[in-house]
Amino acid sequence: MTYRLFITDLLKSEMLRVVFSALLIPAIIWVIRWGGEYFFIYIWIFFQVLLVVMMWLLPTVIMPLFNKFDPIQDESLKQDIEALAARLEFPLYKLFQMDGSKRSAHSNAYMFGFWKFKRIVIFDTMLDYPRDSLLAVLGHELGHWKLNHTLKGIAIASFQTLVTFFVIGKIMFSDYSADIYASFGYADATYSKMMGVLLCGMLLEPIDEVLNRCMT
Repeated sequence: MTYRLFITDLLKSEMLRVVFSALLIPAIIWVIRWGGEYFFIYIWIFFQVLLVVMMWLLPTVIMPLFNKFDPIQDESLKQDIEALAARLEFPLYKLFQMDGSKRSAHSNAYMFGFWKFKRIVIFDTMLDYPRDSLLAVLGHELGHWKLNHTLKGIAIASFQTLVTFFVIGKIMFSDYSADIYASFGYADATYSKMMGVLLCGMLLEPIDEVLNRCMT
């Protein structure tokens, strides 16, 4: 990675962080205040909608800010990948190569997309691989789709989010919530629902660590 690329990546990342924080944090605070003790239901719905939006926004708007996505130039390779996808009944919609080499020599491939509009992306560092090796990597990625790993992961993460916010709600609206604020040095900030979520989230980090190990 060049110095210039490092700096532009940093600036773009910070810009995105500021924009999304400015949009999402007020929305989250409003949902918590509006939902009251049962906010966990509404915040869970909010995050499910956000997940769907991000599944569209990430590949179409955000990722192109950092990488260039071009149609695969090698017609023979394109035909082999399309044949592999057809054999697995994978609904391939578009096929791209990505300029991953400008940041790393790491080689990879991935897929994304809704329903019948699935896309496959191959790092340009893979284009010189032996054909069988490249198709084997793609076979691994398509295997995640074939075995519904992505959907299972989303379902588990969704359930975990619901339970986490349920527990946070029970803590925030309990008689000892003020003691939790005070123990972190925020005794005068009990009015801040966002601070409550952050502090309760810190308390739950050990449980999250165990759940992440189980997910692995």
